[in-house]
Amino acid sequence: MIRIFGSFSAETPDEQYDVAGVTLGAWMRENVPEYDPAKPQPISAEINGRIVMPVRWARTKIRQGDVVDLRVMPAGLEQIFLGWQGREAFRAITNLLVPDIPGAPAPGQSLELASLKANTARLGSVVPDVAGSCRRYPDYLLPPRRYFTGPRTQQLETLMCIGIGDYSVPTSEIRIGDTRLDALGQEAEYQVYDAGAYLGIDSAAEWWQPVTEVGGTSSGSAGLDLDSTTAYTATPTVTTLDFNGDQISTTGAQVWPADWDDTLILRIERFKTYSFINGSPRGALQGDFSDLLPISPGDRIEITGQGASGIYVVHAYNANTPGSASTCTGSAPPSTFDFTSAAVTFQVGIGLNISSVTLDNDYVDMPGLISAINTQLIPGTVEAEDASGVVRFVEIGPPYAGNPIQLGGSYSSVLGSSPTFQTGVATSASGSLELNMPGGAPVTSLPGPWPGQLALGLVGMRYDVDSVDSTLLIVQRLTEAGDVDAGWNGFSVGQSTEFNITVDESTAESGWTGPFAACPDGETTTVLEVDLFFPRGLVRLRSDGDQDATDQRVEFQWREQGSTGPWNTVEFVYVNNTTDQIGYTERINLSAAIRPEIRARRTGGGGSSKFMKTVQWYGLKARLTAPSTYPWKTLTVKLKGATKLSSQSENQINVLANRILPTVTPTGWGVPAETRSIGAFFGYIARSVGYTLQQIDIDRLYELDQFWAARGEYFDYVFDETTVRDAMGVCLKAGLASLTQEDGTLVPVRDGPRTTFESGQGFSPQNMTGPLRRQFTSRSPSDADGVDVEFVNRDNNWTTETIECRLPGDLGVKAEKLKLDGVTGYTQAWRIGMRRRMEIEYRRWNYEFGTELEGLNASYLSYVPLLDDLPKYGQSSLLVDFTEDSSGEFTLQVTEPMDWSSGSHVVAWRRADGTVAGPWPAEPGPTDYHILVTPDEPPEINSGMEPPHVYFGDVDRWCFPALITAIEPQGLETSITAVNYDERVYNYDDALPD
Repeated sequence: MIRIFGSFSAETPDEQYDVAGVTLGAWMRENVPEYDPAKPQPISAEINGRIVMPVRWARTKIRQGDVVDLRVMPAGLEQIFLGWQGREAFRAITNLLVPDIPGAPAPGQSLELASLKANTARLGSVVPDVAGSCRRYPDYLLPPRRYFTGPRTQQLETLMCIGIGDYSVPTSEIRIGDTRLDALGQEAEYQVYDAGAYLGIDSAAEWWQPVTEVGGTSSGSAGLDLDSTTAYTATPTVTTLDFNGDQISTTGAQVWPADWDDTLILRIERFKTYSFINGSPRGALQGDFSDLLPISPGDRIEITGQGASGIYVVHAYNANTPGSASTCTGSAPPSTFDFTSAAVTFQVGIGLNISSVTLDNDYVDMPGLISAINTQLIPGTVEAEDASGVVRFVEIGPPYAGNPIQLGGSYSSVLGSSPTFQTGVATSASGSLELNMPGGAPVTSLPGPWPGQLALGLVGMRYDVDSVDSTLLIVQRLTEAGDVDAGWNGFSVGQSTEFNITVDESTAESGWTGPFAACPDGETTTVLEVDLFFPRGLVRLRSDGDQDATDQRVEFQWREQGSTGPWNTVEFVYVNNTTDQIGYTERINLSAAIRPEIRARRTGGGGSSKFMKTVQWYGLKARLTAPSTYPWKTLTVKLKGATKLSSQSENQINVLANRILPTVTPTGWGVPAETRSIGAFFGYIARSVGYTLQQIDIDRLYELDQFWAARGEYFDYVFDETTVRDAMGVCLKAGLASLTQEDGTLVPVRDGPRTTFESGQGFSPQNMTGPLRRQFTSRSPSDADGVDVEFVNRDNNWTTETIECRLPGDLGVKAEKLKLDGVTGYTQAWRIGMRRRMEIEYRRWNYEFGTELEGLNASYLSYVPLLDDLPKYGQSSLLVDFTEDSSGEFTLQVTEPMDWSSGSHVVAWRRADGTVAGPWPAEPGPTDYHILVTPDEPPEINSGMEPPHVYFGDVDRWCFPALITAIEPQGLETSITAVNYDERVYNYDDALPD
């Protein structure tokens, strides 16, 4: 069901839709006309109370019974919501847990990599390119692998991409958050690999694909709870019980669960106090073993409690009082061995275990008769033997019960009429037990402290319910194979509060969690890794406040996805004595490369007030085939004590990556070295897309590179997806420069103070095709009164800062925002900001005019004089002739009369190549058509060329100094745009911030 709420705080939905079987993203595309998954979403989505990030909508399926709440976000929360898109909403569980991998951005969603402070998985995106020296949060190349190396220790291993190209990465600058990894000692390992290096021997480069269905839940648990579901009450609520042989009775008003019946099998653990004496070749467990007896060497037993929990093999049992066997000896030899014509039946046994024997065949002799009798006796009770020609029955032991052998029926033809009975001596229940490990190694010591409480029984500690009512339970012990153990002596008489009784898993229903597909569609694996988590620890709590060890079993089954064949099964047993949270990681090796599905369940009793045994399926991973080499600089990190770090820091592994590039030389490219040079990275961009050295103005680039280096101006930036032109522009902007092209050659141009018209043309009515159009922008209240520069400050832990660039009197009420990419120095950023502020203040004239093809001789930011025909401003004319006297003074004859009415005057002219010569001081000649000047170079008149253009006027007003900003060819004409040149724009270029 989808519910739509008109506001973030609304309590009742405005619309409801019955929806199931489709993804949230698919439903949005079909029902929301303006929905675009690539854009920030103005709504939030919760499924069953859990926030689902927009990047997951396309793969989040709405199942039957799900409740999906869509809420319109209030204005102002868009940026907060954007901040959520790269990670899960916070889940407060425990610092043992770790967050999910941040998701890849939605298609079209850009990442501000220069300031991003988290490792991300950027699937399908370009590999970042690092310029200069940057604090870099590398991208995940493979999913991080987290696994338990011990119950309280979790390890994180990850492979990340630093970037394209070569870098120097100082060891001291590999960090997690702000902490140096080398400061963590043996808790952290890391390795930087060059592009193309072999990673096949590094475990952090293994591809372990996590299964997202297994892990944290919307209820806040760390994993999926594993259950052993049953149709019966799993654990009784009784606290005190009376034990007596095969009977267990409740006390007071306590009763057994009403739904228990004689079909159940129970796991019963009764705890008693034992001690262990270390010894060689074996130690000895000492105490009361009455609940365990009888046992024989080679029997497998199970012990729970203390640190001794586990499975052992009996080596020997030594009772404090060995005891003796009861016997029944015949008074005469058998009267016959052939009972074919006259069959006999008699009963023989001890205690409650009475066997019935029938003889109805010809047994030939005494061995044949003895064998026929023994095959009909209850195992572990009595056995027949040949006692010098008579039949004798002997109690099997030790231990011995101290009860007489009982006899009945037609036994005289076998034993005579007056057999002799001898009652033996009972073996004491107290004694010592010597043990071996299942592999055969002797047990010489067990962890204490001693004396301690243990429960002992055959493996599984399973008992079949013979009958049950509200207060009385009668049970029979089962062997490990599941058969009734007829020789069991029963529980010793006594009252106990230290016990654990649960319905055995053999009585439980399926209880499976899963199955889940263990690897993506189209992939196969041969190895799975499962993580189990005990959120309350694993321990038995005693009524006296002490605690003992206990165990928990977990069963996994797997088979090929889509198969209907049998399941493969593996069981893991965990034993511990702690209330701390613990976890385990296990590997499951598959028989072949398949796409498996896997399910899990808990076997044995679960948690209760006395037993902390809750277990959760914390993680599932499949090992896939990973590349052994990568064409980029990579980093592997292994955090051995991941639980000792905040979970929020684990996706904040960062490095200081120093780019290694060929330096700029007067003739091209030098030896590769660490460099933050603007010119070096500009050259790298050009070379990467095929520009040759001849296609780059290397003289200009080298000149600027030296200029930038002397001023301490650098370029530090992480490039994401962009165009070559934009990348070059961002790079040069860090040095107050721009990119232009001249005849197919890349030319970097930096605006700066000028003293001469160093390039391009002079433009006047002599070569303009129309009037000069001037436009002045006057100051208004809407003008920016300051510039706020945002940049990343490398000297302040790479934080994003804002510098306020102000002139005297600025209030900053309408400050212009300027974001500088790649500028990481405070002074460099401040100077750029002040340059912009001065441009706003002093560049208020714009010029536009047309000219012929000589306009193409100018370049972007060419410093040129512009002349108009306005009175009292500069004049232009053509040079007709000139003479030179002996003092070097030239008399220029021009085509227009010059106005000498006021001020001091200057004259300049256009050379044959179109550049401007002058200005120089000018004096009146013999007529208004003559100008006297002493220039640094003579003019040149060529009869085959247009005469030089002469520029004349007052020294302060003879031209409009301008910088060309645009040149647009239009057929045989050219349209040019320019701004006024004002030297005050550069007043702060060499200043230092306060």
